[in-house]
Amino acid sequence: MKLAADHTGGGEMLLQPLGHCPEIVQVLVDVSCSQTKDVQDSQVRDAALDTLMKITQLSTEATVQAEPRTDQLYSGFANGQINEVQNQMVSVKEHLHDLIESHFVEICRTLTNTAHIQRKEVEQGRAPIKHGGYVVDVPFTYYRLLLVKLLRVCVSTRPEKLFDELPRETSRLLCHWLLQYPFASLYHNEFMEIFSCALKFRDSDHEIVKIFLQKNKLISVLIEYYLDDSKKGDVKGHILRMMNMIRLMASSLSPSHHFLPQFLKSHEAWRAFQPRLLEDTYKLAEPWDESIAASLRIVHHAKSTGMMPYGSVISDVNPLAGDVELDGDLVEHGIDLCSRFANELGFEGYVAFAGSDKASPGGTTSNSKKKKKKKWKKKKGQQQNMQENICDGNEKSLLTQNNTDNEGIESDDIKNEKRGNKNETQKRVYDDLD
Repeated sequence: MKLAADHTGGGEMLLQPLGHCPEIVQVLVDVSCSQTKDVQDSQVRDAALDTLMKITQLSTEATVQAEPRTDQLYSGFANGQINEVQNQMVSVKEHLHDLIESHFVEICRTLTNTAHIQRKEVEQGRAPIKHGGYVVDVPFTYYRLLLVKLLRVCVSTRPEKLFDELPRETSRLLCHWLLQYPFASLYHNEFMEIFSCALKFRDSDHEIVKIFLQKNKLISVLIEYYLDDSKKGDVKGHILRMMNMIRLMASSLSPSHHFLPQFLKSHEAWRAFQPRLLEDTYKLAEPWDESIAASLRIVHHAKSTGMMPYGSVISDVNPLAGDVELDGDLVEHGIDLCSRFANELGFEGYVAFAGSDKASPGGTTSNSKKKKKKKWKKKKGQQQNMQENICDGNEKSLLTQNNTDNEGIESDDIKNEKRGNKNETQKRVYDDLD
């Protein structure tokens, strides 16, 4: 961390071997992926994996926190000011991720093997781990959590390459652990990041979305668990967020060109779950009561890490409720896209698809209705103008025709008058000759 924040030039130079010496990453990966039962060796393994995960995650950040300046020693801490400087690892980011990418499949296999090894330990009669409120046969372990964090950093940085290499068995276990460990909120946060990245990648048309939703039947499993009142756990709150992420993502896509809206349209459990989903989400996003606001002080932070970072904004107002500013006007969208609720889930900048009556399988959005009304009014006005133009054209043509007929009548009278004058002149000439 200190080298990454050293903007004098020495930090960047000393960090170059991480991206240009494959031996460093190779040793860290070999030690991290080693399977050992010795306590001392496992501590070395966890330390190596922790180092590999932290340098990989640190390389993705544009700025890092440095030591406070002299003018921030007293006032900066009180006001929550952070001295951020440019990350000196930015120059080695691509080279470092190239090296880690070559070991990505090995890391995934190690993550998969942790489940197999611990399952064998349970079959051999190992006693379950007892906790205060629940019991699990096999603990999730800090080692497995570090592997999941490293996996999340890798796929979120290079989804176009690594989602293709993600083994199907690993994706199945990621979904399975979500309900097997209903109280493991740290893992739930990591899975949410992975799922959100997969959902937004290539407009949910990538094969990884089909594996999560279709092959692993994630929607059906999560809905069944959510509706079961006998099941407890922090995971129910994450399930509600994931269902809304799916709903919001589908509302931004064309139903005729993308996989997700078509899949949800044919999913009976999803369609039956919509009333309950909307009801619980509205409760989640409604403004807090005065009594609740007076007794609660909620930590509002954009990242769903479950921890209070330095400099967080403490508020007694529900951050998911209220209006948002759109094009200079305050617009209330409730829980649809362009709402504060959708922005908190990471859908800031997404708009509802306006090409169909239903912007999402869960319901319609106000934007699509307004656009359709304006379009209909415009068409109606165009039809009225066309009819008026036709009427005006008919009247003009009739007037032109009448004028032409009148001109024809006038020309005949003039001709007859000229003929009569000519006959009278000839008669006078004949009379004079006689």
